[in-house]
Amino acid sequence: MSAQRVALVALFLGVLAAGHAVATPDLASPAVAAPSPRRIVEIHVEGDRATLERVRAAAGELLSEISVTPLVVADGVPDVPSERRESPFVSAYFDFRDTPATIVIVDGASRRELERRSLPRDTTLEAAVESAVHVLVMLVESLLDEQAAPPSEAPSAPGPAEDDAPTDAVTPERPARVAPPPPAAGTRPTPPQDTGVSERHPPAQRDAPIGLGVGVLARVLHFGAGQMLPSAGAQLELGFGRTRPRFGAAWYFVASTPFVLSSSDATAKLYPFSSGLLPNVEFELGADFSALAGAGVVLTWFSLSSTGPTGAVVGHSTGGVDTALSAMVGLRARTGPRFSLTLLGALDYDLEPRSFVAFDGQGRHVLGALAQWRPSLSFVVAYSLFGTTARTNVAEAD
Repeated sequence: MSAQRVALVALFLGVLAAGHAVATPDLASPAVAAPSPRRIVEIHVEGDRATLERVRAAAGELLSEISVTPLVVADGVPDVPSERRESPFVSAYFDFRDTPATIVIVDGASRRELERRSLPRDTTLEAAVESAVHVLVMLVESLLDEQAAPPSEAPSAPGPAEDDAPTDAVTPERPARVAPPPPAAGTRPTPPQDTGVSERHPPAQRDAPIGLGVGVLARVLHFGAGQMLPSAGAQLELGFGRTRPRFGAAWYFVASTPFVLSSSDATAKLYPFSSGLLPNVEFELGADFSALAGAGVVLTWFSLSSTGPTGAVVGHSTGGVDTALSAMVGLRARTGPRFSLTLLGALDYDLEPRSFVAFDGQGRHVLGALAQWRPSLSFVVAYSLFGTTARTNVAEAD
């Protein structure tokens, strides 16, 4: 009987030890944190090869700082083969083929649109790429912060019925959850409307379809008769910036330094004034440079003062205004949001070259004649008052 009691006590103690081992957690083994998932941001780029490389460089630099991996897709071809691709955290669609550039960002899992905007029309290509990438980075950072934030406390304690019921239990008061349908693979958002409105930001002021710039110019012009005349004046320029290349027209007025024509018995001092209207076209060469070409009409008239012997008269062979056809090419550099510097070379063709003569009692004496071909070199400092001729270095991202 004593041996049976000992066996029962031993069995009871063994059961107690086993229960204690099951109920007590293993404090000696540290918890192993699950590795954080790799975040992939898929960037679809519509544009030329230079634009693609700029997006790849900017996105790689900025997204790596927040531990996110960019995957650039150009013409439907990703950087990584499809069999090795992971599901993206978000997908971004950048379209730089037209003005203004557009941005659409959607959630990678639900394909829900998170952001849609159009960049300002005057944004250069370099600034548009930087702005688009910054918008993407800020949105991704915001989403990561939301996921990392601790869950908010419930406003009130749950009732007994809610406490007892499992989260996914089906009760009369709590119907079964219905999972949302999975997104269609490869679904692409619709192209953005040109509204200039951001989902997260208030609408920005729309650019005017016509830009107006004013400037001062300095010019050196060859008039003929050995005369290279410095000139100075003002210029107005209209730009129509919704197309690439950009079309426009420039009107200028210049006053040239006077020059003197003389013969043995008469002298004429001429003060030239010129005005020209030249429609032009501007081609973008990069972020801050563009080339111009144009053609138009230049009108020149002269103020004349003369001296000579008694009875002598000095005048010109044709009356009124001197008319010439003009062609020009130039290079423009943008030095600020609204300032630009332009170097222009032009060639004028005089339709009826004018000569200046002196009349006296003995006959007619030619003092000099204007050249039929007149080359010139001009330098223009311009300021954009409004509209599409202004340069925006960094588009608004906030």
